[in-house]
Amino acid sequence: MKLRELVRALQSRGRGDEAMIYQTLVTAQLFFKQGLSEERVMGMDLDEIEAQMRLPEKPQKYRDWNFWWGEAACR
Repeated sequence: MKLRELVRALQSRGRGDEAMIYQTLVTAQLFFKQGLSEERVMGMDLDEIEAQMRLPEKPQKYRDWNFWWGEAACR
């Protein structure tokens, strides 16, 4: 299930406040932690989001680099 689908399901059940919390907190955390856009996060599976949350924060010196740095940061 994608985060976008989760938010829609919560809204359809009348749990709009909870949906807004999930959307805001998860997208903000992944933006600041990994530099991912809101659109990218909303299209991610929940398992993908969990994996991204477990990665260490991307160091500032690698902010604009386009490679997967997680394994190197954990060594």
